[in-house]
Amino acid sequence: MKPLITKTLVFMAVILSAFTAKAQQDYVITTNGDSIKCKVIIPFIGSPKYKIEGSNESKKIKINEVKEYSIARENQTFRAVVIKNAGAFFPKGPSYMTVIEKGRINLYEMIYTNTSANGASTSTKVWYVSKNTDTVSELKTTSIFSMDSKKDRKDNFLDLIKDNKEVSDKYLSEKKFSFDAIQNLVQLYNTTGRPYKDATGDAIIKKEDTINNPNKN
Repeated sequence: MKPLITKTLVFMAVILSAFTAKAQQDYVITTNGDSIKCKVIIPFIGSPKYKIEGSNESKKIKINEVKEYSIARENQTFRAVVIKNAGAFFPKGPSYMTVIEKGRINLYEMIYTNTSANGASTSTKVWYVSKNTDTVSELKTTSIFSMDSKKDRKDNFLDLIKDNKEVSDKYLSEKKFSFDAIQNLVQLYNTTGRPYKDATGDAIIKKEDTINNPNKN
């Protein structure tokens, strides 16, 4: 009897996995707001491309044509955003950033890599934040340097969440500003209050992914 039960469970798991894979599909959202289901291709060299089912041609993902694209198999979404008050070391136009949390408040991640004269590379992780806009502000970084002081960034974050008393009270009482704490607070903010729907029309309920990173600046 046990082998039969085991086989049934395995079969159900395979069917569920196949259904989930089919339900989750790559997409691009154009600057005109059109959502297109497709296959996103990441070449070893060069710009990402997307290919619509049934088409023999692929198109380059250009930042002036595509404002967001998602790769379902990697559970990653990228969105074109503009850094507020970008300085000499940051692009003043839009650039694609990885979406960490999506909702009324959005969290984005950018990895900056610097190569020294001797060939050694160092990477810096920076999280950016925005609310109801595609213009983002720096929020958290692994670098000892930042565009704004830590106090300014913490105060800015409080301004974003203060209209949700449950979240702002939690932030003020716990006094945590780590990557994990920020992500948890944004998740809580986005899942309480009025529902949010993304550009594809899907309701954002909760994201279970957690990021385990050094809690630096």
